[in-house]
Amino acid sequence: MIKRSQEELGRRTAILSEIFDERDRQDAKFGEQNHPPLLWLAIAQEEIGEAAQAVLHVREGKPGASLEKYRAEMLQVAAVALSALEAFDRHPQRCRRCGCTEVAACPGGCAWLEEDLCTACGVEPA
Repeated sequence: MIKRSQEELGRRTAILSEIFDERDRQDAKFGEQNHPPLLWLAIAQEEIGEAAQAVLHVREGKPGASLEKYRAEMLQVAAVALSALEAFDRHPQRCRRCGCTEVAACPGGCAWLEEDLCTACGVEPA
């Protein structure tokens, strides 16, 4: 186990507190989110894209650009990752192929064909 200084632990604690605050903000805005893994990845990628855009705007010297915007976007990336993990752990039954759950079904709906296979993934295309 890596030994960390009190200063480093304090910085991490402060950052984690900001991530938790962002999670609370997301829950207040959107409510509990229970998406399948592919949708969580799309949401996270959108946030990563906004962080990249913030850095590029600084590099290009765009008015109003700042690395603080990058930092704020990275807090959102971390909060989305935390939310995805929370949703994953809330719903242990999921399809082994598409990742859908009982609360985040496939588009058009699906049901359980097997313990870990939904009807949308278990039916061969015609």
